[in-house]
Amino acid sequence: MNKNITTVNYYALRSTTASNKNRYLRRFYRFLYRRVIKRYCNSMEWKRKLREHEANPVMINPYPWPLCDPDFADWKEDDTTENYSLISDPSGMVAKYATSYCACMIYAYTHKWIQYDARKRDANNWVLVLGENGFNKIVKTPEYGGKYVGILKDENADYGHGLVVWFEYRKNSLIEYSTYQDHTYRVSQDRAVRFIWIEICPPDSLA
Repeated sequence: MNKNITTVNYYALRSTTASNKNRYLRRFYRFLYRRVIKRYCNSMEWKRKLREHEANPVMINPYPWPLCDPDFADWKEDDTTENYSLISDPSGMVAKYATSYCACMIYAYTHKWIQYDARKRDANNWVLVLGENGFNKIVKTPEYGGKYVGILKDENADYGHGLVVWFEYRKNSLIEYSTYQDHTYRVSQDRAVRFIWIEICPPDSLA
């Protein structure tokens, strides 16, 4: 796959209010850069990367290109109406955030982009968001071979965003999971007892 980050960044920047005041042109450029992401998400290269990630989640970041590229949308973020500069993935989740990472991982194993009310896309609302997309099964502990999203609600903040993570594997009482924080791919391992785990694919369903 031809990867030209300069071209994709041009499309992405021109899709923002900060760079382009014409909403019809913004929509056009948004279509262009999202098409690049969608093509990668349906490529053999990404399938190979996902297999490599399953074997070594610490070293292999499975977030699709160009979202995983540190040079993608590397400008200053601004979420004000007049100067909005955030970039979103094909599901509409803000790029390089945990919600976008998990939305892409869900697509990887279900071939469906999640649908949701834009006002509820924060991680705090993901139990509802996933339920509305047919993922209703809450489990106490993820099982090896299954695909799960973990949701950690920020209940101490008036407008907390919370955190969503992708289950990697379980060893005894420890759970390893991956996510995006501060625009960076991260893998952690702990008991994860505060997470709400929702099943995306049951064990052995992908064999």
